[in-house]
Order: sequence, then C-alpha cells, then structure tokens
Amino acid sequence: MFHVAIVDDEEELLYSLKIILEAEGWLVSLYGDADTAWNAFSEELPQVIIMDIMMPGRDGLWLCSMVRELSKTVPIIFLSAKTEELDRIVGLETGGDDYLGKPFSTQELIVRIKVHKRRAEYLNQSPDREEPATTRDGFVLRRNSMTLYRGQKGTALTLSEYEIINRLMSRPGTICTREELLNAIYSRDTFVCDRVIDNHIKRIRAKIAGISGSPQIIDTVYAVGYRWKGL
Repeated sequence: MFHVAIVDDEEELLYSLKIILEAEGWLVSLYGDADTAWNAFSEELPQVIIMDIMMPGRDGLWLCSMVRELSKTVPIIFLSAKTEELDRIVGLETGGDDYLGKPFSTQELIVRIKVHKRRAEYLNQSPDREEPATTRDGFVLRRNSMTLYRGQKGTALTLSEYEIINRLMSRPGTICTREELLNAIYSRDTFVCDRVIDNHIKRIRAKIAGISGSPQIIDTVYAVGYRWKGL
C-alpha cells in the first residue's frame, strides 16, 4: 500500500489530512514533531513525506536534511505558513521537492502527491537493469542513483532537480521555457509559481559548480527560460 507520512504539530490538521488521504486508499502515518518522525523514518521510510517547517523542538528543515542522508529520492513536500520567497528557497535548498503555503487546497495537495508518486515509481522501476544514463559535455546523469557525475565527482539530486537537468541535457542549445520545466515536474492542472523553477536552477547551478568548477553550464534566457549551454 502506498505510504504517506505527515509531520506537523497541528493536531486538527493531521487528522483531517489523514481522513482525506486515506480516502485515496493510502496508508497514512502521523507525527507531531520532528524527533518522533525521525525515529520512525530511520527504521523505514514512507513513499512520500509531507512536513511543516516550524515545529516545537527540531524543525522541518532539520528533518528534511536527515531524511536526505538516507534517501535522495523520497519526495518531500513542505506545508508551511512561512510563505515568503526566501522560506521557499531555503526549503528547496535543504532538499525539499515541493512547497505549499498554508492555507492550501487539499485537492492540490492530493494532485501533487500523485505527481510525485508517479515520478518516483518511474525512477525506481527496473532497478536490476543497466542503469539508464544521459550524457552531455562530460556530464553523466544517472537515473536510478539520482546522481549527476563529471569525471570521478558526483552530486546527488532530488527528483525535481533530476527532471529539470534531464530535460535540459536532452535538448542542448534549445530553450526550455519555465512552463515546460514546470510541466516536467508537476501535472498541468496544478498551479505553481514559475519562480519555483528559478529556485531549482539556482540550486542545480551550485551543485554543478561543485563537481565541475563552473556553474555556467545552464544559460538564462531572459523572460523565457533556460538552456543547456555546455562547456
């Protein structure tokens, strides 16, 4: 059964989401703080994690970073009343895949969970086969390990980062609009601000710089989108 975990200190929200998500036929686990959730996750990870940022004791950013030490692929969706752009950027840079500000539409949350579920299933399918890879300009993007390599150096990616880099590498020199990149991550019926793509690109460039010494592999095309420039 598809397993979703929710970490939030708002008890009413926890139990209302449990009812809604269980109606989708999913197994739902609830945790009221980051430490309790981490104790459970260190034993067995769910397939999608939904978490608040601000909680008593350790916060969601700490929990996210701990989860990322165990898995680079389990989707993490932040739910938070902290909706300023900087908060979204910090959440994504910590390793989150998605971000919804409170209050939010439960239907939109369900759609986003389903999108991440499909992508995770695709990325994790056929693990015994030879690992698919996309290569370009000395970079190797490997699907099953969710890692971008240049030579002997590699950097782990989130699901969203993988989708964006794969789209850009597969079409070198071609402009990919923000809308196109959003559609590679989310379903077409989900409204997401295109600034989310800018935040992902910023983080991707930093990771590329860490393994190649140059973040300028991806060009910004003003008011349009991005393209893989190469070396």
